[in-house]
Amino acid sequence: LDKTDAFELRIEFIDKNGERMPVDVQLLQLDQLVQQGKTPAKTDDLNRFLSFQIDPAQTYQLVYPRPSGQIKSLLIEPTKNQKDAQHRTIRLK
Repeated sequence: LDKTDAFELRIEFIDKNGERMPVDVQLLQLDQLVQQGKTPAKTDDLNRFLSFQIDPAQTYQLVYPRPSGQIKSLLIEPTKNQKDAQHRTIRLK
């Protein structure tokens, strides 16, 4: 992926108290693991996010555990309704 075409997906997890919480997140494309990482904790700088550089023309799926242990997934279409956007911030709950 050419850096000039890359789209930055920024991710954080917010708990029921409205605080950041570290969780493991997987980025999938067509059920294949593309990238993975951990979201920042409440003690991390507020400008820090889990970031993935992705192709804006592709569709992805974020998979992550909820504090209850339930596995959640979220479909990501990077530039849908954001034609000229270069990044998007996702707040998981």
